[in-house]
Amino acid sequence: MFGIHDISIHLLSDTLFINSLAFILLSLLAVYLYMKTNPPIPKYLKILLGFLRILALTALFIALFEPILSYTRLYNRLPRISVLLDESLSMDKTENDKPRKVRRDSLLSGESFAYLNDNAELTTYFLGGDISTDKNSVNREATAIGDALLTLESEELSRPPDFRILFSDGNSNSGRKSSEIAGKLKTKLYTIDLSMTGKRFDLGITDLNFNPVMFAGQSGEINLKINWENSSNRTIPIQLLDSGKIVSQSSFTINQSEGLGEISLKYHPTKPGQKILRLHIPPIENEENKSNNSRAFSLKVLKSKLSVLIVTENPDYEISFLKRYLTNAEKYDIDLKLIGTKSGNLSGSIPIKQSELNRYDLIILHDVRAEKLIGKQTIFESYLKEKGGSIWLIMGEQFASLGSPEWLNALLPFYPSNSFGIQYLTFNAEPAEGKLYHPVVRLGDSQTEIRKIWSELPPFETLVRCDNINPNANILAYGSGINQNNKNIPILGFMRHGPGKLFVSSAQPFWSFGFINVGFGESDIYYKRFIEGAASWLTVSDDMEPVRIHPEKNVYSRGEIVRFNGYAFDLGYRPIPDVVGYVQLKNINDESYQADLLPKQNGKYTAELFNVKPGIYQYTASLLKDKNLLKEVSGQIEVNRFSLEEYDTGGNPNELKTAAVMSGGKYYTAAEFDKAVQSLDLDVIEVKNKKEIKLWNKIWLLILFIVALSIEWLLRKTNQLI
Repeated sequence: MFGIHDISIHLLSDTLFINSLAFILLSLLAVYLYMKTNPPIPKYLKILLGFLRILALTALFIALFEPILSYTRLYNRLPRISVLLDESLSMDKTENDKPRKVRRDSLLSGESFAYLNDNAELTTYFLGGDISTDKNSVNREATAIGDALLTLESEELSRPPDFRILFSDGNSNSGRKSSEIAGKLKTKLYTIDLSMTGKRFDLGITDLNFNPVMFAGQSGEINLKINWENSSNRTIPIQLLDSGKIVSQSSFTINQSEGLGEISLKYHPTKPGQKILRLHIPPIENEENKSNNSRAFSLKVLKSKLSVLIVTENPDYEISFLKRYLTNAEKYDIDLKLIGTKSGNLSGSIPIKQSELNRYDLIILHDVRAEKLIGKQTIFESYLKEKGGSIWLIMGEQFASLGSPEWLNALLPFYPSNSFGIQYLTFNAEPAEGKLYHPVVRLGDSQTEIRKIWSELPPFETLVRCDNINPNANILAYGSGINQNNKNIPILGFMRHGPGKLFVSSAQPFWSFGFINVGFGESDIYYKRFIEGAASWLTVSDDMEPVRIHPEKNVYSRGEIVRFNGYAFDLGYRPIPDVVGYVQLKNINDESYQADLLPKQNGKYTAELFNVKPGIYQYTASLLKDKNLLKEVSGQIEVNRFSLEEYDTGGNPNELKTAAVMSGGKYYTAAEFDKAVQSLDLDVIEVKNKKEIKLWNKIWLLILFIVALSIEWLLRKTNQLI
């Protein structure tokens, strides 16, 4: 009945025999007690009282027996199928005189889909940049097939489908790659490719590759990829525009009907600043889609040469190698000052005026005694916290002899508590696990390689043992193999002070890194990587001011959320509470958008602006505390006229094939949809559900026990049996 089979009861009690014996004896005792009563009572009352006593005992012993009721329910259901319909803009592309979406709708209204609908339970989803059951709420400006599959797998976890069918052109341009997700799916995916080779010519920019940081007066390369369909024997002009003016141009010849090509353009920036540039292919006759012929991007132009001050009392091999490398790098102006007694023509002193110190982008203090820093606290703190400069302190014998002043200790990531003096011993560096990819430490391309390189470098020979570590310090490397009792002696680390950085190395030498591979006929690559990593990181601002606001990027595609991030910390990087803020965009047509900077977590704020029209916008962003202005910034962003969908409107069969195969499903073209339906197993599915119901440990047993005994007691009381 009702498809229920195999009903059984299992008792879980470990004392089943004792419980059963006790229940029988107590039940017999109840019968015996009510056979003869004093005073005598009617027979029906005896039966009622005995029943109530046995009922109470039954409730009690059901709990003690711990019974489990098991049964199996059998029923039939139709196969469940999730149908995913691509609603992104690329589905509007016309091929063979028919848009992809029309081709899809033709399949959905055909006999094969009707057969599918009659023989399966269908659930329809629409996908673009996201996925929804509501067609009108989907973001059509992008396609994120991988994200859609991952979301669906989670949402359908409690009621998984037997199959998923995806109707798409495969043009996934956002989010996770479907190939990364498909192998983790528990449901087979069948993909129906709606794209097909058309006869109309189309060309577009599909990818860019460039260094986001360049230097004024030095040329850099902008590399782009373009793809095309149905064209050959054309020469394509490519222009690089800065504020609408052509600053570089090249051309590319197409020699085959379809393909992907790479082009490089030279860019020679003339002055520092943030630049928004545009790559542009002029409209080509008979081109189907001209919106993907242009692409804007942002890069930062720094000064052509960064000013570096090197201060040392006793120049040695370390300074010689360091100065030679920085000079040969051709992007640093080196000012070497010797402040010892034997300085000769290079004699100098540490700047005493703020303006003199601030003209340097990096200051390297090599083994400087504390007495040379007397009176320098104010200008050094201002250099770090206000100017945003960087200092590299190299500890050596002179520094260790007297230690450092208290004001400098407060700025250092680590320092010695006493004048231990310098120690002469050999040991290696062990990078901190969480910092393996920091520019100073990253001497290889993988974590394993980085650890291996550091362990095989020539050992350090001197150590200034620093036993005090600032709680806000970032330790990059520790000494390895010094002794068992000192496994965490820091040798490389830094601290941030506002936008500035103070980097410390307490072990030497580094110059020996340059010789490890020379004997094998190789270059001094590890020394170069170490010095370049440290110097570049210290001299390129990474926008780590305690209070700051910036756009997530400078160029957005149409339809993207324009997002700004704000940060409000004090100089100790503690969150400032109760901060409010806003962001406002305005273009030359006085069209404006505004959003509040809303708190996301302690000290961090986010503003999101939706549906911003294409154009160039000037932005103003502010953070306020108690109506007092903490920070106000302004700048420029651009929203492209085209969306991610318009970069490349071509189909991508390989994306659909890979996703289908990795999930255990199959790939079909639109013309093969009938075959796809025939390949599905649409037989009615017999479902067997085994259920278990715990009959003990229930409140109703307690209620039954109490009620039965209470009624028995009340009847005994009224009939003078108590």
